[in-house]
Amino acid sequence: MKPRKALIASTISSTIALTCYAISTVAYAAVTRHSQGTPVSVVMARTNSHWSVPSHIDHEVLTSVSCASVSFCVAVDKIGRASMWDGLSWSTPRNLDARSYLSAVSCASTSFCVALSTSSNGIANSGNGNVIVWNGKSWSSPREIDPNNPVSSISCPTATFCLVGDDGGNAVMWNGKIWASPQEVDSTYALTSVSCRSASFCIAVDGTGYALVWNGRSWSRPKKIDRASEALTGVSCASQSFCASVDSVGNKFTWNGKSWSGSSHGYLGDTGLLSISCASITLCVAAGAGAFLWNGRHWTAVKSRDSNVSTIMSISCPSISLCFAVDSAGNAMSYRPIKR
Repeated sequence: MKPRKALIASTISSTIALTCYAISTVAYAAVTRHSQGTPVSVVMARTNSHWSVPSHIDHEVLTSVSCASVSFCVAVDKIGRASMWDGLSWSTPRNLDARSYLSAVSCASTSFCVALSTSSNGIANSGNGNVIVWNGKSWSSPREIDPNNPVSSISCPTATFCLVGDDGGNAVMWNGKIWASPQEVDSTYALTSVSCRSASFCIAVDGTGYALVWNGRSWSRPKKIDRASEALTGVSCASQSFCASVDSVGNKFTWNGKSWSGSSHGYLGDTGLLSISCASITLCVAAGAGAFLWNGRHWTAVKSRDSNVSTIMSISCPSISLCFAVDSAGNAMSYRPIKR
């Protein structure tokens, strides 16, 4: 595995330690227990805020969430478990790979999701990369697709195409039948986030401010979009002509199909961002230690009702009217960018 910049390795841990100014409300949602022996489900309670009351669905850090619709989401945690949202409640966490860290998940539909796991070999920032597939009824056993590097990001726009990025700057693709061998696309740094609209368009970002474009045949050379050289922690594409990316200190960037724009600054305070999701070219939500909303023209901070909240690790917006987020304390919550 190629060496990673120290900042990349510490991004998540340092951001979790920040005092968050945004994201959710105070109380936990009610936990509903059914008959003895039936798993516990957690429902989300609404408030008069844009954010729902946080629902405590896991006792571990929730690392990623992906929603195929407003009634279907999957959230994964750092000890190999997954929880599902059915439109009414979250299921009890279920073991997918008890020996591994689940770093990301992507759902193309209610019958196709892929979770990434990394089996550590005891050396920091090393291990092999595995995939675990949901077929609408059950999860598969872990399958190795990257023997030399941890896998950190995934995007599956359909059941016949997925892109995985690893910590060695390699991309791994799924064509609906087989996983290709890892291909080096970024010779020095980890691919921290990927987003695909189709098999012919993806964008990947790395740990030192570079972005790359996949056109269905080949990858572009890495291009620096963050002049501050910060770790780009998230990217999301609403179309082939609009994507947005964020970095670990709160900078935000947009892609118009040809070039990137945005300002790069140094550390901006408690505004480190870890994830972004764009439901349309006029609606993106970025979250982490802070939260921001894109309306098609500019970014605005999302106000908080509570300052004593945990870092948002991941956010997914299946529609312009509803997003789901998970945090470092095992909570899930919804956010309504547009009031009905």
